[in-house]
Parts: sequence; structure tokens; C-alpha cells
Amino acid sequence: MRGGRGFSPRLSGGTGPIGGAATMQPTQGVLLLGALIAALAAPPAHSRQNDDASEPTKLGPFALAFEADADFLLALGGDEAREDAPFADIALRLNAEAIRRDGVRYGLRVEQRVQRDNGRRGLARAVAGANTAPGLLTGLSRGSFDPAGARARLESAELFLKHAWVEAALGRGPGAGAREAIALPGAFRLMRADGAPVDSTGLLFADTLDRLSGSALKISVQSRRLAGFRASASFAPQADICGVDACSAGAGVSEHVAEFAVSFDRRLRRSGVRWAGSASASRGEASPRVRAPVAPGVLADPYAVAIRALREQGGLAVALGWLRSNDGLAQGRYEALSASASYEAGDWLFALEAAHAQAEPSGVDGWSAQIGASRILGDGALVGVGLVHAEEDARSGPSRRATQLFVETGLRF
Repeated sequence: MRGGRGFSPRLSGGTGPIGGAATMQPTQGVLLLGALIAALAAPPAHSRQNDDASEPTKLGPFALAFEADADFLLALGGDEAREDAPFADIALRLNAEAIRRDGVRYGLRVEQRVQRDNGRRGLARAVAGANTAPGLLTGLSRGSFDPAGARARLESAELFLKHAWVEAALGRGPGAGAREAIALPGAFRLMRADGAPVDSTGLLFADTLDRLSGSALKISVQSRRLAGFRASASFAPQADICGVDACSAGAGVSEHVAEFAVSFDRRLRRSGVRWAGSASASRGEASPRVRAPVAPGVLADPYAVAIRALREQGGLAVALGWLRSNDGLAQGRYEALSASASYEAGDWLFALEAAHAQAEPSGVDGWSAQIGASRILGDGALVGVGLVHAEEDARSGPSRRATQLFVETGLRF
């Protein structure tokens, strides 16, 4: 699989929602970044570069590593989106890390995202006949959403401490479910049948990534991987899911969200087969916003459970994803299922993906399928072409469908 080449969805990633309804401008992100770096003023005994970053820069006691991803999407064909192509997603990441003589590592991780999409974040959209109260996970509602166009957001800003057996993090960042979720095979990063960061059709409806806590302020703990297994736990005091990739944009706030997740990743030496999987469970408390209260009995304490499984051998990888949630509604249910396969041949990666999801009580049923291929060009550049078809049926509204031919390019720095 081309996980290290940039088209697998990031889970920080991947690709994640944010715990705050207001959009943060780039200037605010830079100021916060400077403040967090200043907070790490105490020098260690000595330092070394981050093992996961390439060519770090030394600044004081810390080894700094900078990364940037830039992906662009051009789609042709009928669509329900409110923004004309091209679409774009740009991520800027900074990792500042130091190490003490006893081997303990500590530092800061920051990610700034800029995205041009159709105004619909994640699954959130206005649906005829939907509840007055949006789902806390999907965001489906009768309400209006952000105008189409570009937006910027500080996706994560975490202080971390790494011991030989465990890592602890404090700040804005992904929850346990997102940290442990395995990457699903695919040829593209922006256009995905499951959890697409950008949706040029305006109809993609399936997401099997547990996003209940978003990237809200939280404390997270992750174990070291042993015999293929690893576990994570996180707690967020308040998680209003509203960010670059996803936004509930509604009348509910998810509070006191606790998440637990485990993953397995191991390649058998004799056969060369790689088996990987992840499972997560999250639960929170729902409380109505002061500015938009809802009727008693409409909201419920939200929960979500998710499972992913993958088998890889040679250039072929196949995977399944599943998620179920009550969407934070007393009568709510959201369930998503996806299947994907990819085949890598030299610099080419071919992929086939399909996904289906249902949401109640909104009565929305949607599915999508896409096929495509991408190719590495030079050092850090990729280009791909694909075909996607998506359909949505709503109990109280007309059925909608879209078929598009798209071209996606990506640069990694």
C-alpha cells in the first residue's frame, strides 16, 4: 500500500474535525503556534532529531521538522456542490522534539489546514425533513451552513511526552479512535468513498472514522506497540465538532467524551501477508447550546463504535470499515459500511472503493462508488484520475445523484 506516499488519508488525521464552532484565521494560528513554542522554554540535557521527520532543523534545544502537503482536485460532471472546482486542501505541520539523557522525549506538534470545499464539512448538510436538532456526529439538519469557499483552521496543537512504553499528549488533537484507526487502501487523499476530506459531488455520506471528540482540547494516552497490538485512550471535556473536515453546526454540544481504541498491525514473515485492524468505542454527554436550545427529550448522550480490518499481500490490499452511532439523538441512528481495494504496480496505484450509509430519524440513505489510479511523478509529486458516482435518497425530499470524472494532484514537502 502507498501509505507513505501521501494518498492514504491522514488521521490527524486524516484527516480530523475540530472542537470549536468558530473558524480560526491563519493569523491566530501563527500567534498560537508562537505561544506554544515559547511554553517549551526549559532546555533538556541534550536533544536529537525526530525519528519520523526528514531533515529536521536545530533551533535551541529542539530539533524542528517541517512538512507540507498540497492537494488539488478538479471535477467534471453534474454535481450538488455549491462551489465550482478546483478544490484544494493544504496542510502545514511542525514537530519540535527534544530528548533527555534518560531517553524521555518531549515536544510540540502543530498542524495548520487551509481548505477550499463546497461549504459542507464532513457529512453536515441541510436535508429536507431532518430534525430541528442536528446529529452530533453527522450534523444533518434543516439549518444553513458555511458559505462555500476557502477556510483556514489550526487542526492540532499538542504538547507530548514519550516514554519507552507510553506517550501522553495534551492539547487540540485527534481522539483515541482516530489515532488507532488504520488507513484504508485508496489511490487518492481528497476523493474517498469513506470519509472524503473534500466532496466535489456534495453527496458523499459514509464515514467509518470515529470522530465523536473531534480535535477538541483533550488528554490522550497511547501505549507502545507490542506483538502487533497498541491501545489508546482519550478524554475531552467538550467536543463541538466543527472544523475544516467536519462540522455538526448544530444545536448540540458533546461533552465529557471518553474514547478507547485498540489496533493490530503485523506482517507474517513466511507468507509476507500483512494483517491490520482497529476497533474503537466512544461515549459522551449531550447538552443543548444556550443560544439554540432544543426541546427536552430530543438529544441523547452520544456514542459511537467503529471497526476496520485490512489484509495486504504483495501489491494487493483489501479492507472493510464499519461505524454505528446514535448521532446524539434520542431516536437517532447512523450506520456506515465501506469496502476498498488497491493494487500497486511500480509507480502506479489502482483502487476501487464503495460505501453506504443510513441516518435516522432524518431518513437519509446514501451510497457511492469510485474507481481510479494515481502515479508518482518525480520526488514527492503525484497525479491521478478517477470516476465517482454518488446517490442520496431522503424520505422527505427528492433523490439526488451525481457522476463525475475527476483529476487529483498532490505535492509532499
